[in-house]
Amino acid sequence: MRTRNWISIAALASAMILGPAQIGHANDVDKRMAGMSAMQKRIKALVPIMRGLSEYDADAVRSAADTVIANSGDVMTELFPEGSNAPPSEALDTIWEDWDGFAELANALAVTAEGMKRAADNGLGGNQTGQGSGMMSDSAPDTALDADTLAGMPVDAAFAAMTKICSSCHSKFRAKKF
Repeated sequence: MRTRNWISIAALASAMILGPAQIGHANDVDKRMAGMSAMQKRIKALVPIMRGLSEYDADAVRSAADTVIANSGDVMTELFPEGSNAPPSEALDTIWEDWDGFAELANALAVTAEGMKRAADNGLGGNQTGQGSGMMSDSAPDTALDADTLAGMPVDAAFAAMTKICSSCHSKFRAKKF
């Protein structure tokens, strides 16, 4: 019983110190960090497949795409209310300074993931070198690609388009890790 009382007192004190807005922001940060971690884990699991180093698995591609779709687009932008970049968040102020650019990339991520999901049965394009395969490249992403166009491509091309979106967003809107 004493432990429960101390936990209640600590929660109340936190609410009084942080205020309701900060608690809401902390919740958003936790949710978006969990979503980002889930996407990162699924994308990293696809890298050896896209490089031709592991057996091709269309179901794994579709499953990873579903994870990205579930955490991108409007779902992602809703978890970035202005001012929600206090630690442990890695979000930069440039998100809110260039909200349209951020929202465009969040939506493009959803579109490219949908295209990759639909391209899963196309298999690999045969140009896997074990080097890069478009993974997190520094070149500018093509945010005008639509899911129908991507669905007609080899899946590794759709994957490359998707990871370019990730890289672009991280380079513009996420604090660098040292």
